[in-house]
Amino acid sequence: MSTLWSQLELELEDAVLGQQLLKPGERVDVALSGGLDSVALLHLLARLAPKHAWVLRAHHVRHGLRDDEKDALLAREHAERLGIDFVLSTLKPEEKTASGVEAWAREARYAALEREALRAGVGAVAVAHHANDALETLLMRLQRGAALEGIAGMQALRVLPSGLRLVRPMLQLYRSRLEQAQAQAPLLHVEDPSNHELRHPRNRLRQRVIPVWLELLGEGEQRALLRSLRLLREDAALLGALLEEQLRVFTFTEEPAAYLPLEQVCTISGRLLIRLLRRVAWRLCPGLLLDERSVSAVCEVFLGQRGGWQNGLLRAQRDGRFWRLAPLQRGEPPSPEPVVLRPGEQHEWRGFVLEASLVEGAEAPPNTLKSLHLCRDLGELRLLPAQAAGALLGVGHTQPEAAEALLQRRGVPEAWRPGHPVLCDRHGPLWVLADARDARARRPNADEAGMRIELLSLPWYATPGRVPGQEAHNSPLARGKAVLP
Repeated sequence: MSTLWSQLELELEDAVLGQQLLKPGERVDVALSGGLDSVALLHLLARLAPKHAWVLRAHHVRHGLRDDEKDALLAREHAERLGIDFVLSTLKPEEKTASGVEAWAREARYAALEREALRAGVGAVAVAHHANDALETLLMRLQRGAALEGIAGMQALRVLPSGLRLVRPMLQLYRSRLEQAQAQAPLLHVEDPSNHELRHPRNRLRQRVIPVWLELLGEGEQRALLRSLRLLREDAALLGALLEEQLRVFTFTEEPAAYLPLEQVCTISGRLLIRLLRRVAWRLCPGLLLDERSVSAVCEVFLGQRGGWQNGLLRAQRDGRFWRLAPLQRGEPPSPEPVVLRPGEQHEWRGFVLEASLVEGAEAPPNTLKSLHLCRDLGELRLLPAQAAGALLGVGHTQPEAAEALLQRRGVPEAWRPGHPVLCDRHGPLWVLADARDARARRPNADEAGMRIELLSLPWYATPGRVPGQEAHNSPLARGKAVLP
């Protein structure tokens, strides 16, 4: 390769090692569209691979939106010339969503890259975004009123929920550097005609704004701009790490959903709440950046100033004694199968851990919300989900109450009521675990043997004796309007 390509190779190696993007000896997929950027990345990594024992594959994704067969053939040719395995994925354009062709193509492409990498046990996927791409993203998000996390744009290293790493080793290289090296020692590549269609906002920035901007800057100013982008990314990563620590006040469940106790909101400052809600939304709907109006509306819901909110993807509402943010496509936690309780055994039920033991009546402690001492003549004891347990007659009550209705009154979130465990005998429910007891669930006389049921662990939503208060929002923050940064 030419002197310029060799210089780019050294800079790429410094970026990979300095930011610990790739590990020695790991398997790496290189996203290869066939354009100059991805072809350059493949060749540069291929030259570095023997030194670092990387095992590379080239992965080309055909979108099927135009006649792109030649792109796939050229991508395969580059891989074969370098002695690298080649993978081809083909998308189905008829499956594109209402979000637009560009958004569909991007989401489907990344999904294909991730799916194939996970199937093959690959540790990282390398993509060829460079400094110009980072500037485009910065300007696009500034136009949308993005916060720091959005303005920082592309991260050199991003760990996906699956554990796969998405790496961008060329973020410190301007496109003009690649073009200069290409002029000195050309690499065969294709040009996607859609990149020149000015009806797309990103293309207008790419063709008409960024080249003029960079041309007005001297070399020192261009380097300073790169430094600013890097510092933005570092600050965003630090803020992200701090916010992840704060996210522990939320409970994320398999529905999926995020829950925050009503009273917890009063302990979070307005600006922090906004940041946390943006991050929660991103975790629930990867890639979703809530705009100013949306995050303000969600804040108002969580501060009790608004009944509810939804935007077509997410819904915010009160749910029992919690605030809940969740995708509109709602799931339900699985409801466990009935369990027969046997003395001397521990049983687990969706976050509950309980133990049954035989005791003499005289040894029995008072009944509490975490333990119950029952007569032996109640027969076989089972755990049933609340939706199948029926109604129970509470101590001091004159009318029976359905277990699910009782749980609703106690503020248990809606999705978790049907599967909440209820202790039953052959006649019906005796104890809604960690809550009400039936009148028949009585402590035996001192000379009677009995069975003690003790709760050793409780799920996130079940706090014994906790009744939802009506004055959860009594701080000045809760009474005021959400203030955006």
